Amino acid sequence: DRGGLPTRRRFFMNALLGFIDRITVKLGLISGLTIFFIMVVITIDVVGRSFFNSPLGGATELSELLLACLIFFGIAAAQQKKQHYVVEFVVVQLSKRTQATLLGITYIISAAVAALLSWYSTGQAISSYEMGEASWGTVEFPIWPARMVVAFGLALFALQYIVQFIRLCGFSGQAAVENNKSGNAKD
Repeated sequence: DRGGLPTRRRFFMNALLGFIDRITVKLGLISGLTIFFIMVVITIDVVGRSFFNSPLGGATELSELLLACLIFFGIAAAQQKKQHYVVEFVVVQLSKRTQATLLGITYIISAAVAALLSWYSTGQAISSYEMGEASWGTVEFPIWPARMVVAFGLALFALQYIVQFIRLCGFSGQAAVENNKSGNAKD
């Protein structure tokens, strides 16, 4: 028994955390690729409008969906890599134990807020799908896919906070210090 969990449970916990990490990384990559797709859509639209007097129908609506993917698929990946900005000029004056306690509380509160936002967004996405909500533009474009991206991205964001809390507490069998290698860096 290492880290407070029997071997089988620790194995399952690490497998689950690894699975969440892999999903987060893959969606982070998709988030990065959407920048390229947004550029392509906008370029085609501008070239078509400027040189052929024929803009790309639905370019604005498609760009909006891609922008939702960019933001909400990338938010959990940024948290996983501890790339969100943190103001910590008071916290760094506290003991390491107090810092870890505050970090754990921050993870739990952040996970709860992200989960609540995801739950609300899911309801909005389902409602949007059921009523066939679409944007008013040159092309009728359904809104529910972007709403589902928001809901899923926020759910993964909440899960990432939970993963980090589990690792901070050492419940995965890994030492808390080992998983907080960046010390007082962006958490």
